[in-house]
Order: sequence, then structure tokens, then C-alpha cells
Amino acid sequence: MANLKVVEVIDLSSNQLSSDIPTSIGGLQHLSTLSISSNRLQGHIPQSVGDLVSLERLDLSSNNLTGMIPKSLEKLLLFKNFNVSFNRLQGENLNGGPFVNFSARSFMGNEALCGSTRMLVPQCQRSNPQPSKKSRMIVLRYILATTASIILIVAFVIIPIRHHKHNAKLPSLGDLQPLATWRRISRHELKVAAYGFQDSNLLGSGSFDSVYKGTLSDGMTVEVKVFNMQLEGAFSSFDVECEVLRNLRH
Repeated sequence: MANLKVVEVIDLSSNQLSSDIPTSIGGLQHLSTLSISSNRLQGHIPQSVGDLVSLERLDLSSNNLTGMIPKSLEKLLLFKNFNVSFNRLQGENLNGGPFVNFSARSFMGNEALCGSTRMLVPQCQRSNPQPSKKSRMIVLRYILATTASIILIVAFVIIPIRHHKHNAKLPSLGDLQPLATWRRISRHELKVAAYGFQDSNLLGSGSFDSVYKGTLSDGMTVEVKVFNMQLEGAFSSFDVECEVLRNLRH
């Protein structure tokens, strides 16, 4: 790959590629699009990716990549499309340079990431200085006193509650709420809900699809993903997403 000095687009997505991403990829100064999603790649994202000065789109989703997102990516001035979803990345999300324009969809499925709540990830824990021995003793004293008080309160409360539950009548089947039923929604309903898939309702787009916000006739807000099946690789992308959704717990 290091010899492809003038290559602009590399798409190796939806294969069985494994091992690490080669660090020599940073020498491809004309590369604008790199898609190697839905493979079995592992290891870290190389720092050298930040040397791809012409890079506009990078899709590394649905692999087994680990480690942190390289901070060198913040200096990519042309960067406008980024997807590392469904990997095993960790550490703090980047928020400088082009990353201020990326949404949570670019990072979902990486449970160990932290950062801004806008990205739907937990806040990063900052390390605190080690407290002194005297401070620890004071804190321990308060913890013990508080714990003893809580135990006494719980003891006085739990006995009447258990007695009340023992005498309470179990709910009958008639009192229970009915289970929700699945809905089948036609394409026409989705098109109406998303106002004809207008750009004003566009939430984001990928290599093979676009996502729109919509509102069904009953007021429910939904996201509608539209695949462009005329593009080569769209069917494979659709199959991969179905597999991902099948393994998620909503």
C-alpha cells in the first residue's frame, strides 16, 4: 500500500481482512476516502492516519479495533465523515478540529469511550490527588456513622413494609397492562413521516445510506435509514447492519 502514492479512494469493506492497519498508510498523501469497515481488523488506529492531509472520509466501523482514537486526526482540515462504530475503542472522545461536527452515530458501540454527553457516552473520570491519612480517617468516621444510621432506618422501615406486602392482594391478570404489539409500517408511511426524505430532515449519511428524522401519524418520532441499492456494496452493507441490529439489545 505504501507504493500507491497517488491513490485517492481505497474501499476494502465487507471482506475477511484481519491483523493490524499498516502504519505505512500515512504516506498516501492523496488519499481522500478510506473504507475498511466490516472486517476483522484489530490493534490500534495508527497515529500515521493523521498524516493523510487529503483525507475526507474514514470508515473503520464493525471491526475489533482497540485503544484510543489518535489525537493526530484533529489536524485533518478536510475531514468531514468519520465512523468507528462497533469496535472496542476506549479512552476520551476527541472534540477538537473536525470532530466538533461529528455526531454520536460515528462512535456508537464502543462501550469504553467517554467524553461529552453530546456523544451519548459517560463523562471521563478525572484522577484526584491522594488524600492525606488524616483526611481518610475523618471520611471513614463519617462513613461509619452514616452507615449505622442507614441500617437503623432500614430496620424500622422494612419490617412494616414486609408485613404490608404479606397482606397485600396479588394483582389479577385483568390488572396487568397488555404487551405491546409489533407494527408493520409501509414505505409510503415512512416517506410521509420523513416529509418525502427532504434534506431538512436529514440526520446524517454514510457510504451507502442516508438517515432521516420522521414523525409517524401517532406522534412517534423515528429514524428512517434509506439505502442506495444502486451503489456497489450497498447490499453487503445492508446485510452487515441487519447482523449488527440482530445482536443489539434495545
